[in-house]
Amino acid sequence: GLDLEASVDGFPTASLERYWPADVAQHARDWVMANIKGGGVSDVKLQAKVTPAMLAGGEVPENAAALDFRFTGLGAVYLPQLPPLEGVNGSAHLTAKAFDLQADTGHVGDLVVSDGKVRITDFDKADQIANISLVVSGPASAALGLLDHKPLGFVSRLGLDPGKVGGLSATRARFTFPLRHDLTVNQLQVVAASNLRDIAISGIFNRYNLTNGDLSLRVDRERMEVSGKVAVQGVP
Repeated sequence: GLDLEASVDGFPTASLERYWPADVAQHARDWVMANIKGGGVSDVKLQAKVTPAMLAGGEVPENAAALDFRFTGLGAVYLPQLPPLEGVNGSAHLTAKAFDLQADTGHVGDLVVSDGKVRITDFDKADQIANISLVVSGPASAALGLLDHKPLGFVSRLGLDPGKVGGLSATRARFTFPLRHDLTVNQLQVVAASNLRDIAISGIFNRYNLTNGDLSLRVDRERMEVSGKVAVQGVP
C-alpha cells in the first residue's frame, strides 16, 4: 500500500503535471495542462492512502488521494474560441474522482471576475465532464460581446451590435461540455443571465435610440429573453 503526505512551498504552474499522475483521469489532466497556463502555484499539499486492493485494480474511493494548492496570476482557456481568463487568483482541489478550481479574482478582457468555478467530474468514466461557471461585471458592451462571440452568437440573433451598447452589466454564465478533442457546438451547453443598468443603444433598426435601460437578459442555446424598462427616443 501507500500512505503519503507531502507539502511544497511553491513552483511555476507548468510544473503542476509532476504532481498529477499521468494515468489518473487522463482527459481531465490533459485539459488542465493544456488550458491553464502561467502564474505560480503555492501551498501545495499532497495526501494519498492507497491500499494493495486499490493498486490491484479495485475501487478507489474519492478520498484515497488529494492534491490542494493555491495559485496566482493564472491564465485559463475555458473554451478555445472565447477570450481567456487572465490574472486569476484562487485555489484548487484534486481527488481521485474530481478536480475543482475556485477563481476568486481575475478578468476576461474588460470584465472583472468576482467568482469563477471549474469542476471536472467522472474520473472513473471514459469521458470526463467540465462544468464551468463565471460571475463577471463591467461594461455591458463587453458582456454582450462575450455572449456574442463565436461559437455562441447570442446577441446577433436580435440584430444588435454589442459595440453600440452603453451601460453596465453583471453576468453569470455556465458552460457544460465533455472533455473531448473533437468537441462540437452541439455538445456544448450554455446558460447565461445578465442584469444590465443605464443601458443606451443607438440606431435600433437604423432609426430608434434607447436610453435609461434597466434590463434582465437570459440566454441559452434555444432562446434569448429580454425584459425590463427602457426609454425610446426619450419616452419611457
